[in-house]
Amino acid sequence: MTKFYNEYSPTFTSRFDWNSPAVLRTRAEKHPDKIYLEVPWANESYSYAETLNLAERVGSGMLSAGATPGDRMLIMIPNCSAYIFAWLGSSIAGLAEVPINTAYRGAFLAHQVKTTTPTLAVISPEFIERIIDVSDAFDSVKHYFLVGTDEEVEIGLSTLIKHGYSASSWQDLLASEKLNLPSVAHADLGSIFFTSGTTGLSKGVMMPHAHMYLFADETVSLTRLTEDDTYMSCGPLFHGNSQFLAAYPALIAGSRYVLQERFSASEWINQIRDSKATVTNFIGVMMDFVWQQEPKTNDSDNDLRCV
Repeated sequence: MTKFYNEYSPTFTSRFDWNSPAVLRTRAEKHPDKIYLEVPWANESYSYAETLNLAERVGSGMLSAGATPGDRMLIMIPNCSAYIFAWLGSSIAGLAEVPINTAYRGAFLAHQVKTTTPTLAVISPEFIERIIDVSDAFDSVKHYFLVGTDEEVEIGLSTLIKHGYSASSWQDLLASEKLNLPSVAHADLGSIFFTSGTTGLSKGVMMPHAHMYLFADETVSLTRLTEDDTYMSCGPLFHGNSQFLAAYPALIAGSRYVLQERFSASEWINQIRDSKATVTNFIGVMMDFVWQQEPKTNDSDNDLRCV
């Protein structure tokens, strides 16, 4: 017998609010001082108000760098707070994010960039050589923002400028003067996420804001996520499992979101305990890797209630 889930009730009742800028502004107004984002390994935390402020600065800086609403913005960096602000900042500026798998290079990387023709790119200096190797694919990019340590960024900027690219640091972007930002509609393109590419080159999935919201809000409903919860994820943010199935549901529900640097089967239970996570998620085999760890006497000493 086919079973249906019929308990879904939208957190934001008006579909006109089904976009991340509207959600973020609502949450920042309702509980500005509550922590939204926590990045434990970097010792960083940001309230809802701080998240909105930085997203507006990032979005303004992207527009000042030559982007216009409707353009695409490529993100190729590992998990960090900058990823969240690049996503929310691009959205608040009316741009569509294009998350790129950080393992990609050569033809796979070139395919995704040629397919989406981004105007801006937020990258880590470690990926510059990969970009130069397929430079023709990046012809559409007008400006690069570099995320990393001061030394990494300085060397990266020198390399990019030497090759004729326009570039600046992520820190400069965070300090951008705020502009009058565009209105963003639920039907506007929010993201282009690529499939895993198991049958060939990955396909770009064009996701309007309402599409992303619905995925995220269904997660809120299924996990019974509330303002009292802490949602932890340890997968890469270029994958939907961590972004619109973890970071975004937490934003919608007004929860605390804890972003881990990467998945570690041996450290997972400690991360759950230390973060006081009540909700988390896995992708398939990750759960089995955790299950295979040697049991410890304090494994049950945690607040987790839902996976």
